[in-house]
Amino acid sequence: MVAGMACTRALWISADRLYPQAPIVPGVPANSFAVDAVLAAALVGALVISALPRTPPWFRAVPVGFIAGLVALDQSRLQPWVFLYAIVLLASAFASGSDGRRNAAVLMTLRFTVAVQYFWSGLQKANVSFVDRVWPTFADPLFAVLHLPATAGHAVGFAVPLLEVAVGICLLVPRTRRVGLVAACATHAMILASLVASGENVVVWPWNLAMPLLDVMLFWNATSVGWSLASIRQFPQSIAFALLAGVMPGLSFLGDWDEYASWALYSGDTAQAAVIIDPAALDVLPDIVRRNTWQQSRPMFIDLNRWSYEELQVPSYPEPRVFRIVGRYVCNTWRTASVALVILGRPDWRTGERDRLRLECNDLSW
Repeated sequence: MVAGMACTRALWISADRLYPQAPIVPGVPANSFAVDAVLAAALVGALVISALPRTPPWFRAVPVGFIAGLVALDQSRLQPWVFLYAIVLLASAFASGSDGRRNAAVLMTLRFTVAVQYFWSGLQKANVSFVDRVWPTFADPLFAVLHLPATAGHAVGFAVPLLEVAVGICLLVPRTRRVGLVAACATHAMILASLVASGENVVVWPWNLAMPLLDVMLFWNATSVGWSLASIRQFPQSIAFALLAGVMPGLSFLGDWDEYASWALYSGDTAQAAVIIDPAALDVLPDIVRRNTWQQSRPMFIDLNRWSYEELQVPSYPEPRVFRIVGRYVCNTWRTASVALVILGRPDWRTGERDRLRLECNDLSW
């Protein structure tokens, strides 16, 4: 978590950040450097203390509180790796130093949380946009290093969603658990190799180092994974974690749950947004915004995802409510250049077609 924060410093603390914060509660003051700095420093300190051997388990809930405060000030901070770490910290806070049966129930909860993450991540990738666009962009640098044809990489793209779903299921089944564990570690090794080959998305490098370690610690010597009535009695809060990690992500396909809280990172299945720009007023935009403005054809538009990547080192949070906040900020700040916010909905999983919503900058009632 600390390594991920270090790779995305501007996301947590920045005195001159341009990409706007998106607070959860409308009207909450955003871009407060002092508040962000205090909360981020407190979070890092709490994480370090949590890792010390003699720190009581309940203290792991403290950094989760600071994460919640920082996310409340800016939803862009709720990246999938932040969400997973928060769940793991909070669940492990219910462990007991002396109650072995309760600890076993907490471990079952952690194992289930990690296993279903692979399941939902694979299911989110089962769409034509991932196979045709996301996967080739992601894997081509690695296949080029290995001197493999691009057609081979495209073929692998069809298998990736099935592989991730299978990993999640295998981790939950005792007889196939170690097969799933080996496959999970190999998957993260491949992802990390591709990221290193391209030199991009440094923020998820620590995540792809941490996950295999977490998988090995949770699953290698596990004697069971599933719940029983006895384990639920020992740890009744496990029901809430099962709903949060195992059920709620399914609601994302209905638009009733956030995509990044459903492990949809790099799935090709997320919403997108751009702000249409008047070419005559392009020069009023700051350099970093202009660099991330499409200028090769008309209409010109600010690519919010590229802008977020360059400034914050994370993708834009793919929810329409966040896009509206960012769009209103752009329309208000650079009035002479901004024309309209265009939100592209999630693509159809078979065709890749998206619904389009256009919101005019001369009418900010939206």
